Amino acid sequence: MLITMIDDSVPFDGASPAERPLGGAERAFASLAAALARRGHDVTAITRTEDTSQIEDVTWVPWDLPRPPMADLLIAFRRPGLLDEMPDVYNKVLWLAQSAGFLTKPRTKAILDRHKPKLVFLGRAHLATFESRMELQKSIVAPGLSAPFLADAKGIATGPTAVVTSHPLRGLDRILEVWCEKIQTRRSEARLKVYSASLFKALEGGVVPSNLAGILAQVKRARIQNVEVVLPGTEAEMAEAYRSARAHLYPRADDEIFPWTLAESQACGCPAVTFAGAATAERVRNGETAYMVPDDEAFANLTLDLLSGGSTYDSLHAQALEKQRKPDWDEVAAEFEIAWR
Repeated sequence: MLITMIDDSVPFDGASPAERPLGGAERAFASLAAALARRGHDVTAITRTEDTSQIEDVTWVPWDLPRPPMADLLIAFRRPGLLDEMPDVYNKVLWLAQSAGFLTKPRTKAILDRHKPKLVFLGRAHLATFESRMELQKSIVAPGLSAPFLADAKGIATGPTAVVTSHPLRGLDRILEVWCEKIQTRRSEARLKVYSASLFKALEGGVVPSNLAGILAQVKRARIQNVEVVLPGTEAEMAEAYRSARAHLYPRADDEIFPWTLAESQACGCPAVTFAGAATAERVRNGETAYMVPDDEAFANLTLDLLSGGSTYDSLHAQALEKQRKPDWDEVAAEFEIAWR
């Protein structure tokens, strides 16, 4: 089948996840393209990439070049307006990676009425954001896990280190408060690594956006309590970071639709402690591979238990490796084939 995938966000191609930090959505786009090609499809991926290239049997095409003359299927990523880029393609999929509430706006609804795409959501919590009576085919296809997170790495974390990967404005303030008041004060050698490009650049002297000023000040105060801001890495580098940590501390965001990094850290065997939320509940097994807690006190106590590296960590680590390493992207590609029928 001739498949064209299209995204107009940032410059990237199929090599980018192995070469530099990239958002979960963009990495998913690249991974699905390669998986569909492995299943025998002829895949063209259009992005903001600078050069035309052939990577893992996918043809990557810069945004400004002409569209392919024909396709059997168009997969538009995130933005409904991309469906207009190849209006003559009969079979269309809109693969969503953000809250779907905007789809009911008159202008967006008109695009959907015109193209009648099949909608693909990331999970049940994601689908619940689509409150519409539009008669469109809807499917749930959970994103896959890339090879670096599924590598057969036997290492177990050896020190009391926890990691945080969420956006600084999505609950990091609460985690820092709990860390400084209830965790590090009870285990002085415990370390917290905060993976954030924006905070790292700000601490290195870069321009500080006004909305980050408060959390940046909080991070600076917390450095004396073993809080370190780290620049995010490639998929392989992040997989190693997860395997080296005893806990992934994950905040709650009521509007979250899919916890990309949480799914990946679970696949690496890193136990999680998170505040209960609909999207996170789909990606962890409470009491087996992670703890979903009701309050700060429980968050602190269970984090401390994991950081001790005893039987609690050993159990959750083993269960995560056994139960949280599915699906891979080849399985996801097969599900997509069902979704577009």
